[in-house]
Amino acid sequence: MPFDSTPSTALPHRSRRRREAVPFAWRIPVIGAILRELAEGDPDFPLFAGIALGCLFVMAVMTWGLPALVVSALLATPLAGVMLILISRG
Repeated sequence: MPFDSTPSTALPHRSRRRREAVPFAWRIPVIGAILRELAEGDPDFPLFAGIALGCLFVMAVMTWGLPALVVSALLATPLAGVMLILISRG
């Protein structure tokens, strides 16, 4: 490796790069990675995410039984209501 005789002061000054404006939700550790992947990633990601959530649901029911089933059904109730409204609107 040859000796570099250029003094360090001759190197161009590194200015701070301005960070690109990213949505706030993308900065949240786990949720942000999922949202970024949905927006910019593989088109098969929603399928894989659905399979992973389904497996998580099955593991929770196998671990905790009926309480996990009831809690997940209660959490899905607003989603079902929104889906009914969307279906009725056409």
